[in-house]
Amino acid sequence: MSIRVLLNPINREIFAEKGDILLHRLQEEGIHVEALCGGKGLCGKCRVILDKGKVEKRSLLPDKLLSHEELESGYYLACMVRLVEDCEFTIPLESRIENPKILISTELDIPEIKPAVKKYLLESKPAKSSNLLLSYRRLKIKDYTGAPPRVPEEIYNKITGLNDDTVTITVSRTNGFPHSS
Repeated sequence: MSIRVLLNPINREIFAEKGDILLHRLQEEGIHVEALCGGKGLCGKCRVILDKGKVEKRSLLPDKLLSHEELESGYYLACMVRLVEDCEFTIPLESRIENPKILISTELDIPEIKPAVKKYLLESKPAKSSNLLLSYRRLKIKDYTGAPPRVPEEIYNKITGLNDDTVTITVSRTNGFPHSS
């Protein structure tokens, strides 16, 4: 059995089957109504006013989202309205989405990202040195712009002892100061 539903103030008529949920029919017909919770009766945004006809409520629980005055004035949540006969509804301004727009493109000014940890490749392996007077050695790091990190002699010697391995240097910023490991 087909049910006729008239919608004010948009002056639209839609048809539904007995037992259909009003919000679902509105969405299927391309009539945009606020429904942040997806029709679960949790947000209270899909308010409609029953002007004429008879409906059933799927649940009385969402009625707590409506004031006593609204309930007395015939307010319902469209997601909780089960259609049972021809009826007429007013979709109040706060429930309508007049001209929904989908953002197709935009330009954003994104500030430079400064990660706390960054990895670099060792530019070239340092040559082995027998000079043990230096307790720290400097490394040349590809694309690194800060002061060359100094490493203890022990780590420097391990790096120079590697054959054809790739060496990655991790630089972390702690309280704004570079720290390498």
